[in-house]
Amino acid sequence: MLLPWICTLILAFAPGPLESGWLLLDAGRNAEAVRCFADLYATEPRPATARGLAEALRRQCLLQDEMELFAGDPPLPAAAYAAAMALGATDRPGPAVPAFEHALELALAAGDSLSAAAAGLDGAECALRAGRFSAADSLAVRAITLGDALGRLRTSLAGRVLSAGVHNFNGRFAVADSIYAAVLDQAQTAGLTAIACDALNGRGAVASRQRRTDDSRRHYRTALGLARQLGDRRRRLRVLVNLGYDHTQARDTDAAREVLAEAFTLADSCPAFDDMRGHMHTGLGAAYETDGDRDRAVEQFRLAAATFTRRGDDGGELGARQRLAFNLMMSGNYSEAVSHYDTCLEIIDRRDSPHIINWVLAGLALTHHKLGNLDRAEHYYRRAMDQNEIFGDRMSMAWCRLSLGLLDVLRGDYSSALAHNHAALKISIDLADTAGIGEAHSSLADVHFRLGDWDTALAEYEQAVAIARQHDLEELLRAAITGLASLGRAAGRPDLVQEYCETALDIARRWQDSTAQIWALTELAEQNLAMDDIEAARIHLDEAGRLLQPAGQYAPRSRILLLQARCARQPAAALALANEALASAETGGLPESEWACLTARGTWRLALGDTTGALADQAEAVRIVESLRRNVGHDELRRHMLRPALIPYERIIDLLAGSDGSEGALAAFAYAERSRAQILADRLRAALAGRDQGSVADSAGQRDILAAIVHQQARLQDPSLTPSERATARQRVAELETDYMVLRLGSIQANAGPAAYATIPPRPEDLLAIPREDERVVSFFLGTERSWLFEIADGAIRAHPLPSRRVIEDLVRRYLALCEAPTSRPKQIRTAARRLHDLILGSLADEGAGTLIIIPDGLLHRLPFAALPGADGPLIADCRVFTAPSLQSLAYLRQRADRHSDQSQTRPLVVTLGHGGHNGGVRLHPYAGRPFAPLLHAEDEARDVAALFADSRVLLGRRATESALAAAPLHRAAILHLAVHGDVDDRDVSRSFLLLEQNDPAGGDGLLQWGEAATLDLDASLVTLASCRSARGVLAVGEGITGLTQAFLFAGGSCVLAAQADIDDSYSRSFMLDFYRHLRDGDTAAGALRKVQLSAAATDSSGRAHWADFVLVGDGAVTLPPGLVAGHGGRGRTVVQMTVTGVALVLIGLLGWWIRRRRANSVSSAQDRSPTV
Repeated sequence: MLLPWICTLILAFAPGPLESGWLLLDAGRNAEAVRCFADLYATEPRPATARGLAEALRRQCLLQDEMELFAGDPPLPAAAYAAAMALGATDRPGPAVPAFEHALELALAAGDSLSAAAAGLDGAECALRAGRFSAADSLAVRAITLGDALGRLRTSLAGRVLSAGVHNFNGRFAVADSIYAAVLDQAQTAGLTAIACDALNGRGAVASRQRRTDDSRRHYRTALGLARQLGDRRRRLRVLVNLGYDHTQARDTDAAREVLAEAFTLADSCPAFDDMRGHMHTGLGAAYETDGDRDRAVEQFRLAAATFTRRGDDGGELGARQRLAFNLMMSGNYSEAVSHYDTCLEIIDRRDSPHIINWVLAGLALTHHKLGNLDRAEHYYRRAMDQNEIFGDRMSMAWCRLSLGLLDVLRGDYSSALAHNHAALKISIDLADTAGIGEAHSSLADVHFRLGDWDTALAEYEQAVAIARQHDLEELLRAAITGLASLGRAAGRPDLVQEYCETALDIARRWQDSTAQIWALTELAEQNLAMDDIEAARIHLDEAGRLLQPAGQYAPRSRILLLQARCARQPAAALALANEALASAETGGLPESEWACLTARGTWRLALGDTTGALADQAEAVRIVESLRRNVGHDELRRHMLRPALIPYERIIDLLAGSDGSEGALAAFAYAERSRAQILADRLRAALAGRDQGSVADSAGQRDILAAIVHQQARLQDPSLTPSERATARQRVAELETDYMVLRLGSIQANAGPAAYATIPPRPEDLLAIPREDERVVSFFLGTERSWLFEIADGAIRAHPLPSRRVIEDLVRRYLALCEAPTSRPKQIRTAARRLHDLILGSLADEGAGTLIIIPDGLLHRLPFAALPGADGPLIADCRVFTAPSLQSLAYLRQRADRHSDQSQTRPLVVTLGHGGHNGGVRLHPYAGRPFAPLLHAEDEARDVAALFADSRVLLGRRATESALAAAPLHRAAILHLAVHGDVDDRDVSRSFLLLEQNDPAGGDGLLQWGEAATLDLDASLVTLASCRSARGVLAVGEGITGLTQAFLFAGGSCVLAAQADIDDSYSRSFMLDFYRHLRDGDTAAGALRKVQLSAAATDSSGRAHWADFVLVGDGAVTLPPGLVAGHGGRGRTVVQMTVTGVALVLIGLLGWWIRRRRANSVSSAQDRSPTV
């Protein structure tokens, strides 16, 4: 009630009639404002007064009068004319922007700062509508500056509202909200109710985009109250439309429709509001879209587009058509969707405005993506991303990157897919975009699933599901649980598949998303087939087939056809369907689908008696799988790739090894070699060729990130950290690792290509020449249905069939569990060992070769072969034993060692390092948080080992730092012995480390991690890791163990002695000293280990064979160079040893002098007693 009187008092002190008119509008006294502005316009026909009169007429719904105001040749000067033309062009905001910019300059030239400020405000608003955010911000800032100079608070605050709108559009939500809040405070203080209403509307929009529903509703409701108080029906309509969208976003669609119904009633009250009807239809369409009712959504978007078209509102039509096209695309009506998207592009060109072009381009990309036109999809995604970069729309950039990642997955370019997904995750985290973070985690999971890294995939899917359920993001939930269903099927969890697929299918049907329905149905069909329920599979496949479009959609089409082939009763019918599936995969350029189709087709060809065709199909499938592995320019990503792609290797090895004769066995073994340890073989071959395989130099930014990680890891070892501080540090490490991965993948993409990973398949005849005269090779290949043991000796090869992977690995698990259980009886352990031996080695004619080289597969990597029974006692009683990752890698290790020995001109030495875990204080495991127990004998062990050799360098205690180790003459070290704490992560190789001294002058964190160990400059015959479980690591199908042993082979070690289990500190010391004594006496590494283990076995009555936990990996036939064993003692002695030695030498010297003196005295006495001549 007091507001009119307050406004009257304000008017009394107003600076002029123009401000008075705006204050009347703020008070809701629109009729008085019209008279005020009309009188002013009659005497001062300037743009500023014209703008005020137009706004007053619009609020009174006198639209015809407003139009007549600018008809003909208005009596305005040049500046006013330009502004009026720009005002008339507001339905074409693109051309309006330069017109307003011109008007602003003319007004300034004429000294009319007030009109210049008005032109700046209107220009900023048009630029914002046109998506020209930099121009909008520039014009708003100029209006603010002019308003401040003129003392016009309204102008200044209106400019700030527009500036905040720019920040909101660009995802800078915190900045936008702070500006809106400041404007709101000033407007309320000054009684500028209309400006306060705009600021509240803006704050509601910010909160809505951040999904802060409570805040957005509060701001919108307050703004609505102010608009009603003002009697400003246009502002009220704007708030109602925004509030409707907010309810829709929160999935409260009933409330959204109720709010929009009020908006329609309000619009009916004034013809001037007809321009808002299109926005209301768009809002209703969005509500139906959220409900999954795409038919009604399409109907409303059609009405919206028609309304905007009738009014000539290109901006509104553009938005409505874009939403219409999207819903048509999601309904599977791709041709009409493309037509509407093309119309959107025409409108954009006609308006000379790029506004929402990013969304149109993204929609076109997604439509072509679903059609299977991957090249066109990529073209539009990249155009959309370029536009988003111009707009500064980082949220949309993240979406484009995720979409490009999906394309890369279909093409098999997994490293590029990860690069896009990690970049999207980083953007979403920066923007605090919860939905974007969840989508990025789900997309990362998809890539890791295809890479075979199922542990990482599971963790990423679970994060996505948690976000989806917490924030009620149903579409994200559908995508993530569909992925979990695929993962459950691959991991043998049918219960999860059924539950997840049915939930995903229900969501997809509710959203009327045909593509999502197809994938859920095919997952269900795949699971039905796994359970031999062919009829249920056919029902699901028939439904999926009905959802397919007549053309395109190559990926789902290929999958449906392949599954239908598996349902076929006759091999001939299955073969025909497999041919169709392969053709679809080839047309779509889908390599993962291609090898799957080839493998299946080969099976049916074999069933029809076409062995040659079956072999050709499996060989081509293997070639495609290997090309996919080559395209991944990162060893960490290639490690698990054979987990889902081992099938073609299994099929061709079965075909070849099962044929008669050694020729088939040799060809099968060559394929087995192609499937294993390729990362190590590629690196070693590249090193021999003088290339740094798979290594791209870190940029300055990457080095900074690594330094920050080192700092956080050093903090995590501090026991004084609180749980909260520890959690924060771990979170920071995870964020830094993501940042590093983004940069690393980018640099690898820029610097490495398929040529860098040109894996060369081994020639079968060359493989037979690798073992030496007294060596026998036993190589395992574990398959799903049947496994194989390849035996190579004396230039010949034999293939022995074995049971399936599951049978063998179950027995290995049982044996290892018995060895670890304190209650196991010796007889139980020996019985299990005998059974395992008979199963996997019983087919060998003779195990008594001089040296047995074992190439394990799967869980056999963790089996202590030396403990298995032989002909008389343990296996090592019959022969020397060591393991190699593959026969190829063994050959490369020997070639590298031969080359280094030919080139070396320096005297060899031994480098030993001993560290007890901490010096004077407790250290915690950086990730597990548990304290490290002190190793009481580690330093003594390093000291005693060094004393056995002629020349050595010893790093003990506080000197045992990362920098000291790196600075040691490692290139001269024939032996590197590390007696330290170690921790090997069986899931994440980057978390594996050796614990060194933390107080490093060079700033190290005291953790020699996997990546750091792999880059040491070694030329060592032997690396000994005298630490617990140092032979363990990530177990990957094909690649075997990836752990610290592999890192030191990368770094230049020929052979690594490590432990499979926990080892006692004092036992390690005595074991190692005995081992090195035998080695020093001329034994090979395998021979020295055999002697020590036989000695230990003679006194072992427990049956657990802990002595067998020490294993040799690499070339166990190495011996030490002669110069290393030429004497004892050496430079590596400690100060105490040198002192004792010196004292001993002095005493020996004194003793010698005393003896000589006695003898001299005796001679002199004898001469005195003898007679003279």
